[in-house]
Amino acid sequence: MKYVGADYHKEFVTICIQGSRGKVQEIFELPATCDGMDELIRKMEGDNWMIMGETSGYSVNLHNYLLANGINSKLVDPANLKLITASDKKTDRNDATVIATFLRLMDKGEISLSISYIVNGDQRDLRDLCRYREIAAKLKGQCHQRISAHMRIHEQHLEDDYDNLHTYKCQLMMRKAFSDDFVLMSLLDDYVYWMNRCDSIDRMFDESVYQTKEVKLLSTIPGIGSLTAVQIMSMIVSIDRFQTADKMRAYFGMAPSVRDSGGKEKHGHITRKGDSMMRSILGRTLNQFIMHAKDSSVMRYYDSHVDSTGKKKARIATMNKILDIIFAVLKRGTPYVYR
Repeated sequence: MKYVGADYHKEFVTICIQGSRGKVQEIFELPATCDGMDELIRKMEGDNWMIMGETSGYSVNLHNYLLANGINSKLVDPANLKLITASDKKTDRNDATVIATFLRLMDKGEISLSISYIVNGDQRDLRDLCRYREIAAKLKGQCHQRISAHMRIHEQHLEDDYDNLHTYKCQLMMRKAFSDDFVLMSLLDDYVYWMNRCDSIDRMFDESVYQTKEVKLLSTIPGIGSLTAVQIMSMIVSIDRFQTADKMRAYFGMAPSVRDSGGKEKHGHITRKGDSMMRSILGRTLNQFIMHAKDSSVMRYYDSHVDSTGKKKARIATMNKILDIIFAVLKRGTPYVYR
């Protein structure tokens, strides 16, 4: 087996070929085009080989081209390759060599890496839309915090009937009462802009094309509304990708890290590999359970852990519990039964 590390760039790809024992056989550059990948395929003809690179805007299309030509190509989350970013000798040749080494070690089962699942077409568009919704919601929340802080500092108050910034009534009252405050009006404009962005995306998610069977099943779980269900499915894509709940937890970085040394096995913090958006969604779902489903089995599980392990560890354990429920509902194809 030969292991090919690829350091993808806009104009070129640096290639490192390693043998099965880790000896570097060759390092060279190719154009970052389909013709360049054809040249690599011809060069490796007759060999048993695989290739890996970092997930980036430069690598995805070339990765897809290699897959379409029957090549065992993988892309890995850049966060997994900290040795590259932390190195004092960061060159394209060194980067390609490190990637080839990681690929060889992963293939031999000596290390574990989070391999990116590349979606295309409509699924890619949906995931991009969900990511933009996350960004818009975060920026809207930041604007809300800045408005609240600004009004506290300047002792600007509204009546209780006008405390919901999301309503037009509240926004209109603020503009009338504090129209001479340029900073506050600018912050309000920013808030309204991001609020409208979120609302427009939410209306898109309400369209039938996004309301799939899987989305409807997930919406039966307390704490998971239609929007959250769409976001979750944009991450999972197909539950058939995961044979077990453990594999799905590991993919989304919710499995505990394991260190085996001197015959002793220690379980540490969650790996945080994979897409952070899923972990954010699970955190929000747990918050909804805490607020609206206090008598559920999920909250009983949380309460049984919080005293012995602390709030932070109890949250992680319960988020894993929610992920198990998501897996079971999708695998069985039946709605969640509230207990």
